[in-house]
Amino acid sequence: MNISGLSLKEGNFGFDGGAIENKGVLSLMDCEISGNSTSFSGGGISNETGGQLIVTNCKITNNTATGGGGGIANFDGTVTVVGSTVSGNKALLFNGGGLTNNSAIPTAPLDNPGTMTVIDSTISNNTGGGFDNRNGSMLTLKNTTITGNQATNGGSGGGVLNGAYGTATIINCTITNNEADFRGGGIDHSEGPQGTLTMKNTIVAGNKRNGRESSSKLVLMRILKCGYSLSMTTLRSVNS
Repeated sequence: MNISGLSLKEGNFGFDGGAIENKGVLSLMDCEISGNSTSFSGGGISNETGGQLIVTNCKITNNTATGGGGGIANFDGTVTVVGSTVSGNKALLFNGGGLTNNSAIPTAPLDNPGTMTVIDSTISNNTGGGFDNRNGSMLTLKNTTITGNQATNGGSGGGVLNGAYGTATIINCTITNNEADFRGGGIDHSEGPQGTLTMKNTIVAGNKRNGRESSSKLVLMRILKCGYSLSMTTLRSVNS
């Protein structure tokens, strides 16, 4: 299904997906998803197991999820976001104020991993952090700005949280002015098992942990490659 030029505002749903719950193939272009809420995950949009979601030139703003994914939640599906803004969304109890990429069955995290690709987009001013990626899911960020996000309530990874078993690839991105209460103002890479983080030509600077400015603390199981454009403070953090 292809939808363009649609505005969905002030919706509320008691389960996943305040405005949209997708289990099929859905393409959104030039749409606005704003001010929606859910008692579970995906305040704006929830993409469920096997679902394919493409979001192009859209605004996903000011949505709220009690669970993860204030703007968009993806559980074992495929999500592509291009040229879009995800801003001002909230995840009240979990990480991923902007976007969550997770497994619907975390006890079997490698069976049907969620895949999320974000290109030429802005992820900003979300509460609960910008991204939460975990449980076998694969996150790719390209040419994207991640700024002004906050991981509150003791959270980690103000810009990006790559949790246990998560695979994150970050290329040509800017991650600045994000904040976390506990760890990793810009990026937190899980202490848990088998996580993989690849970074290239990416700026990570001006982020804060517990109110104090510092580079992102990356607690690493494995980093495959770090681009040379990283600041020296970030390189020290990577080596810590």
